[in-house]
Amino acid sequence: MKAITNFSLWLFVMVLALVFSCDPYKEGNQYLRQRNYQKAIEYFEAKLKEKPNDPVLHNQLGYAYSKLGKYKKAIEHYQKAVELKPDYSEAHYNLGHIYAEKTVLRLEDAIKELTKAIELRADYAKAYNDRGLVYAWLGDFEKAKQDLQKALKLDPENETYKYNMEYCQRMEEIFKAQQKTRSQKPQNPEDIQPQSGKTKKK
Repeated sequence: MKAITNFSLWLFVMVLALVFSCDPYKEGNQYLRQRNYQKAIEYFEAKLKEKPNDPVLHNQLGYAYSKLGKYKKAIEHYQKAVELKPDYSEAHYNLGHIYAEKTVLRLEDAIKELTKAIELRADYAKAYNDRGLVYAWLGDFEKAKQDLQKALKLDPENETYKYNMEYCQRMEEIFKAQQKTRSQKPQNPEDIQPQSGKTKKK
């Protein structure tokens, strides 16, 4: 039994070593994990000069640039990544995610890219979550809830997905209340008069 345990441990260590040795951009990815995004950019840009058509490099650069708020550069690299490798689900997800950023807001493009990511990887919980939020922002709450439910089914303990489902439900309630208010005719002209901001004297 002890020999089997030792062999299992050895095998586990060897697999880990193989995984890390297979990462051609270990140093750059380490910078990403450390959140040292500027160093990561410098590393990946240098590697890109050697391999300008490597989709992984473009994807990693897109991620690093996005973390520094440089969305235009990030989008350029993500677009190049999916151009070079159309079945690159992670790059499609990353591109869709950044299209949904508040300072970008290309929501239809976000739906397109997130849908592509899901088509390529049916268990992509993050893509379902993001697409659900985008549908909610577009006012399509049925599709939003379907996607968020799918994300929760794939990852039931994810607190972010749980919160986003509640957020979507609150948005739908507010939207319905606003629609109901708009459909009601005012009882008298005072109901539609703007407030003057003056306080009444007592």
